[in-house]
Amino acid sequence: MTIQHAKGLPSMYMDVGEKDIFRDECIDYCSKLPKARLSIELHVLPGLGHGFDGLNAGEPAVEAVVVARYGAIKGI
Repeated sequence: MTIQHAKGLPSMYMDVGEKDIFRDECIDYCSKLPKARLSIELHVLPGLGHGFDGLNAGEPAVEAVVVARYGAIKGI
């Protein structure tokens, strides 16, 4: 998706683990969205890797992230 196509979309929420192999790409993508005047909520989660929500399910920190994620979805 180019930034021009992002205009008019709802605000964005993203969470990514600090050790995720796609962390830099996620941060880079989110850094471009303000140019499209989109509101962004980005969480980089210390010590967590790719798939943290499945691999670490039940841990309090992960459960808090899942609650925040679904709260963002409900807010759309």
